[in-house]
Amino acid sequence: MQKWINIDKILVSAQKKQQELLVTLTAIILVTVGYSMWEYRVKANIKQASIAYYHTIQQKEKIHTKESIHKLESITQDYPSTVYSQLAHARLAKIDFENKKYRSAAKHYEIAISYMQENNLKSLFKLRLAKIYLHEHEPKKALDTLRSVNTDSFKYIKAITEIDAHIQLKDYSKAQESISTHLRHEEAKERQTKNGESMIFRELLQQRQQKIKA
Repeated sequence: MQKWINIDKILVSAQKKQQELLVTLTAIILVTVGYSMWEYRVKANIKQASIAYYHTIQQKEKIHTKESIHKLESITQDYPSTVYSQLAHARLAKIDFENKKYRSAAKHYEIAISYMQENNLKSLFKLRLAKIYLHEHEPKKALDTLRSVNTDSFKYIKAITEIDAHIQLKDYSKAQESISTHLRHEEAKERQTKNGESMIFRELLQQRQQKIKA
């Protein structure tokens, strides 16, 4: 009799373990299927966004038409987290900037930056946003934006924009200090190798220097 009781206990224990294993396997399958479906939706979303953006940029000559603007706005609304949405925001910002709608242009870049993952594009958008802030006569916001630009890819643009912000703030000593530091650095670098970008940068620095003296 004791023997059968022990066998029953073993069977019950085995059934419990089977149930636990089944629950675990079911959970794993559900998670795997859920992730696969999520990944599929993400890929499909990106594909649809890329097609929509591609069709829009093909109409370069019509970029300022209401239809093209509406298409760009639709991309930002329908696929907000994709890179194509951020590129659409950048195009809309360019249109607004050309129409002197600086607040609207800034808003587009602010949204694009909040989603953008790619560092170089994010830095480029921040530089453009900083320039818009200067057009809005908000040099402090421009400087705050530039502080988080850490890439060397746009170091010349960043330096000039920072100097312009200091000039707008009438902080001429800081602007001059920055100009002098950059000029010394570029002149020392030119002795080793000539660089077209460096020469243009020096010209821009000298223009700012003349502006301060005037």
